[in-house]
Amino acid sequence: MAFVETPATALSDDQDTIPAATANIWKRDIARSLDMVGGSDGVPATPATVIDIAGTQGLRLSGTGAAVRLRYGSHSVTRVQTGPLYNITAASLSLPTVAVAPAQVARQNLDRVPDDATITGVTVYFIRAATGILPGTRVQAALYKIDITTGTEVEIVADTADPTSTIGPYEAHHGFTISPGSPEVVDNERYIYFVRVKGELAGNTSTITLYPCRVATTVTSQDEAP
Repeated sequence: MAFVETPATALSDDQDTIPAATANIWKRDIARSLDMVGGSDGVPATPATVIDIAGTQGLRLSGTGAAVRLRYGSHSVTRVQTGPLYNITAASLSLPTVAVAPAQVARQNLDRVPDDATITGVTVYFIRAATGILPGTRVQAALYKIDITTGTEVEIVADTADPTSTIGPYEAHHGFTISPGSPEVVDNERYIYFVRVKGELAGNTSTITLYPCRVATTVTSQDEAP
């Protein structure tokens, strides 16, 4: 936003008076400048136009911790996880899919989750080799994190079976979502997050083809990681 000097000529001591129109222009422009930096005394900025930051120096945020992050209103961010899929039972690493036979266990690390975001759901996608009969126990998914400072594994969401209960939709390519029971705030400085998927159990089982999962989060600041 550019401000025009008003009046255009310099004022002189003890000679010039300030018209009300000029004073009102100053009043307006002062309000606009405060609105640009905004947030003063807890009052949000509400600029009517885009605020452009130009010049050779750019924008610098000073401070430590959260103070040096861009922050914004809470909103949802969903990301497909691009890391490899690992069949733990078969010791098989694969992309973009991996086969998971009955009773086998697979996992995928969640490598695209913003730091300080809150995980709201993880959706697991797969397609089943058709048999026309539902298994005794459908595909299950769980969410975990590992504390790298202690090696401790923490369960965030326990094994949850796919709720799809009719054979046609279950055998088709589809996904089902698991969600934390309480807010799970991501801490990428300390934890590795991963989803674990169990193959079918308890009779009438079949192999599935597992696809990368998708993670939904609520975000209030910008993650510094690439």
